Amino acid sequence: MNNATLIGAGAIVLWSMAATLTAIAGATPPFLLLATTFLVGGLVGLAYIVVSGRPLASAVATSWRAWGIGLWGLFGFHAAYFLALTSAPVAIANLINYLWPLLLVVFSGLGRTGPGGRRLAPLAGAMLGFCGVLTLAIGATEGLNVDAGFGYAMALLAAFIWASYSAASSRMPSVPTEAITGFCFATALMALPIHIVAEPRFAFPPLPDALAILALGLGPMGTAFFLWDHGLKKGDAAFLGALAYATPVLSTGLLVLFGLTPLTPLLGFAALLVAAGAVVAARCRF
Repeated sequence: MNNATLIGAGAIVLWSMAATLTAIAGATPPFLLLATTFLVGGLVGLAYIVVSGRPLASAVATSWRAWGIGLWGLFGFHAAYFLALTSAPVAIANLINYLWPLLLVVFSGLGRTGPGGRRLAPLAGAMLGFCGVLTLAIGATEGLNVDAGFGYAMALLAAFIWASYSAASSRMPSVPTEAITGFCFATALMALPIHIVAEPRFAFPPLPDALAILALGLGPMGTAFFLWDHGLKKGDAAFLGALAYATPVLSTGLLVLFGLTPLTPLLGFAALLVAAGAVVAARCRF
């Protein structure tokens, strides 16, 4: 695993904190949460640009194609994901959303990962990881609710958006990672009017909620996107896609730690499947 892939894996760790922080954030309307967290994320990118001495122009993508892909990923994914979570049972919607690592492995071009059986290592790892996620979902729900079809469709759309965004980003090395800064600010600006028109007005949250929103912007919806973009463009996108199945298990572990969900044998079994998937996927690099 090269350094860039390791940096990209840092995004997976940060994303595992999202569910816990979102729960702590309380009843913040989804698009207001999207606007505030991405505003913080944009400020994180701006601070990095200033501290590193890079030109401020690097915060802005140089082509309309890059802007289209960036907003497709950051705004499109989160809009679909939030709609999924509010329109369908959370466990199943989250499961469907976590088809994106498997899709990313496929989109990333498995034939380029190595000779012989090593070509299939990321796909086999992703399949094992998906089995782990499926195990978690089976333990968290009694089955699919056909009345929540819109939510399931949005979750599937979210999975496709993030996988296609990630694969496209990995093939655009000329677009600097700093351009994520502009995408974050644009996402915040796009989400705010939707909140004003479609959601109830929300007063300033209490301190714990505000700190959780700030942490979301600094981590899962801020720094994580910069780490992910760097890993995709300079590291192994297929391996990162397989490794991303660790996110729901790590996320569930944090929920257990904070007393927000019970620890069960099923969770341990799912974690073993995900770990096995990561080991199999790593065959293409170790």
